Amino acid sequence: MWTRREQTLVPNTWLGVPCWQNPLDVWIIQEIIAETRPEVIVETGTFAGGGAILWASLLSMFGEGRVITVDIREELHAGAVEHALVRDRVTFVTGSSTDRDTFTQVAGRCVGARTMVILDSDHRADHVFAELDLWSPPVTPDNYMVV
Repeated sequence: MWTRREQTLVPNTWLGVPCWQNPLDVWIIQEIIAETRPEVIVETGTFAGGGAILWASLLSMFGEGRVITVDIREELHAGAVEHALVRDRVTFVTGSSTDRDTFTQVAGRCVGARTMVILDSDHRADHVFAELDLWSPPVTPDNYMVV
C-alpha cells in the first residue's frame, strides 16, 4: 500500500527540512488549520523539525499563530533551528511528551489562546493513551487534537 511505504515519508521535506508527515495527513491538517485558525499548535514528536516549520508556515499565511514542539532529542532538529520561520513562530521544548513537568511548561504558554494539538511522537498504544490523557485539556472548544 502506497501510504505504508517508507518512500512516502522519508524523502519528504518542507522548505528544505526533513518532514516525516504523510502527505494525505498534511492535506487534512491544513484544512483543519484553515477552518479553526489556532493561535497555538502544540506538536509532540519534533524529529527533524520539518513538521513544525510546515505548521508555522501555514499559520503565517493566516497572519498569526505559533508552534510549540516537544521532543526528547534536541540534536535531531538542530538543522531546523536557524530557519526564519522557526525564529519567529516555533518554540522547541526538550522533554518527554508524557512528562507532567514538560506538559505544564507547554500548557502554560497556551492559556487564553485557541489551541490545537498534534500528537506524533511515540506511536505505541500505551504512550499514545498517556498523551491523549495529558494533552486533551489545552485543546480549546471548536479546535482539534490530531492523533
